[in-house]
Amino acid sequence: MAGVNYFEKLPLINYKDNYAKNILVKAKLSNFADTTGAVFYPYTIEEGERADTIAQNYYGDARFDWLVYLSNDITDPYYDWPLDNDKLFNFIKEKYGSVDKSKRQVLYFKNNWEEDDSLITVSQYEGLSSSLRKYWAPVIGYSRTITSYKRKQFDKYLETNKTIKLTVADSAIFSIGNIADQKIDGELVGSGEVKFKDSTSITVQKIIGSFTSGSGSLINFDTTSSTTISDVELINQPISNTEGSYWTTVFAFDYEFELNENKRYIKLIDSGLVEQIEDEFKSIF
Repeated sequence: MAGVNYFEKLPLINYKDNYAKNILVKAKLSNFADTTGAVFYPYTIEEGERADTIAQNYYGDARFDWLVYLSNDITDPYYDWPLDNDKLFNFIKEKYGSVDKSKRQVLYFKNNWEEDDSLITVSQYEGLSSSLRKYWAPVIGYSRTITSYKRKQFDKYLETNKTIKLTVADSAIFSIGNIADQKIDGELVGSGEVKFKDSTSITVQKIIGSFTSGSGSLINFDTTSSTTISDVELINQPISNTEGSYWTTVFAFDYEFELNENKRYIKLIDSGLVEQIEDEFKSIF
């Protein structure tokens, strides 16, 4: 049976004198898989592949691209589909100003238990401070005794690891959102995002490294203008220095790249069910 682009046939609804496709119908269509026990197969989208080319190769008809979208709850074929590298880099440039800045811009900090499969002994656990024990969970042996400890599985995200006030010679060179870099003898030693500024200071958060007063230069990454630091004051520190190894810094570039890569992992409904699905959808429309 030839494929038909059913999304073109979605009914229109009137909302405040504006007509749009009634995408709520899609929820009814999605129930088909649940009620029929439809079989799905995993598929990884390769660079440059489109839904119509996948449909052509898998279903024998490019017009079944709608079935690829439907099977994966894709409502926006542009933003919900993985971008190729050139388009991804252009997207990042537009969103963050440049690829280089996206690689320096910290979005947040996350607990890194998924990246740590290590075990520690009971004695090692007992030697930890109370602030670190919260990151570990007991491993129970056959005799229902604790044999070791593994990283506790909990997802937690923090906007910043610490917030610092820097008294500077010239705060006018910074704007909110700029990245402030301190370099000593040409080496980057501290970096943070400007959160607040006044006539004599800037407040930075999402700190990488550390800042030192009376040494080196404080440089605006965005403009390359520089000044000096005369005083460093710690305002807040949600993640202590000893807890730092339990957290991962998430940079904008890595976040966008991973988000795009995750879109490559989709599922395709069994090609043998296509005719039945078409009949079902025709009855709905």
